[in-house]
Amino acid sequence: MAAYENALVGPLFTPWGAHLLDRVGVENGESVLDVACGPGTVAQLAAGRVGRVGSVVGCDLSEEMLSIARAKGAVSGVSVEYRQCPAEALSVEDDSFDVALCQQGLQFFGDSVGALRELRRALRSGGRVGVSVWCEIDACEPFAALAAALEEVLGSDAAAGYRNGPWGRSDAQHLRDELTAAGFADVDVCRDEITVMFDGADHLIRTLGAAPVGATVQALDLDDRRALRSELEKAAAALVNSGVISGTTTSYTATAIAGPVRRGRALTADTAEE
Repeated sequence: MAAYENALVGPLFTPWGAHLLDRVGVENGESVLDVACGPGTVAQLAAGRVGRVGSVVGCDLSEEMLSIARAKGAVSGVSVEYRQCPAEALSVEDDSFDVALCQQGLQFFGDSVGALRELRRALRSGGRVGVSVWCEIDACEPFAALAAALEEVLGSDAAAGYRNGPWGRSDAQHLRDELTAAGFADVDVCRDEITVMFDGADHLIRTLGAAPVGATVQALDLDDRRALRSELEKAAAALVNSGVISGTTTSYTATAIAGPVRRGRALTADTAEE
């Protein structure tokens, strides 16, 4: 898990995390909640923006990820409080945050609207939410190349499992509707691009570590691993410059404002006039 995160955090999640904070406009002194915080990438970036008078809480279901996040915080000196809990039942008080964030986690929740309602519950009225969800994999060039290589070596089923992972929920209107159903107003969904770089084929293959196909890749014999590397180099040939794989990644970034809540539920279009 740590190797997978190390392969992705620097080139991918850090620049996208900074972009999410920019979109939401996280400011000094604010209280921030980061849900599905993983190894603390966005939480630590947020802590740097809110300063000593602000506060950041990171929540994740995985204790392994939270252990990585805490260890990173101990080294960097960045102050973030981490809590283990599911996104659909957050261990936080009502109306206690100015900003709630979720970077690339919504597509993995069993009840995505329920998780968004929890974000709404945690926010003060008028608070801001920022959520990012990958667009289709073909708009994420390095990972589209990796999917093509997987198909050549492992077959279409393995490639389909990879393609339908974090990229299998690409629908801007659906994201907008879910935020509205959860009680958010002024929902804005943008399609954004960031160019990312990986240090060659081996670096990109390491990102498979926590993917559903990761165990299969780890079990490959030396010949098949060489074949995967060779196929990836072919598929990513147009993205390679001086040994570095550089390509566009595309994500929906949604922002919204926390609307009013009554009797423990968020107001929706159906309940607002009751």
